[in-house]
Amino acid sequence: MAWEVFNPMIDQRTYQAIKKAIILGIQRNGNRIFLRSLDTAGCFVPVDTGFLKSTGSVNHLSNGVEIKFAAPYSSDVEFGHEDRPINTTQRVYVRTYRRKDGSVVNGHWVEYKSKKVISWRPKISKFERGERIWRVLDKEPAQKGQLFLTRATIEKIQDLPTDIEFCLKQLENRPIK
Repeated sequence: MAWEVFNPMIDQRTYQAIKKAIILGIQRNGNRIFLRSLDTAGCFVPVDTGFLKSTGSVNHLSNGVEIKFAAPYSSDVEFGHEDRPINTTQRVYVRTYRRKDGSVVNGHWVEYKSKKVISWRPKISKFERGERIWRVLDKEPAQKGQLFLTRATIEKIQDLPTDIEFCLKQLENRPIK
């Protein structure tokens, strides 16, 4: 209807065919952006365990396209976050160990409210790791956003006119149904 205000010579079928071709061009560009965001060699989606990358999907909508990553932490990886308090309780089992004075402490459970226990083994050399280090955190440290989907969009949105033009050219020399 809006198109007819500007050009009364176009009938409704032609208008719908052009609209459909433009939407197909947008969806084609959405697929291009999604595939670029999955490119780990180009430093787009970060891969540690591969879960974030595996949850990505493209949904073609009636008026465009939706690209999403369904991992619960995907927005934190994309946009980052400030320091924030930890609101969960974590239970950790401490194995039996011997103190420096020779006394033995039996294994027991320790509960950390609003805290999180993390551990890692520092790298000593290329093939060797040190003893495990444990830390108790009361807040999650700030994380800088990696903007993997945003960077892919900025890079590939430039192809949108080409994608729309390709889909519009499919209408040439064809009767519009």
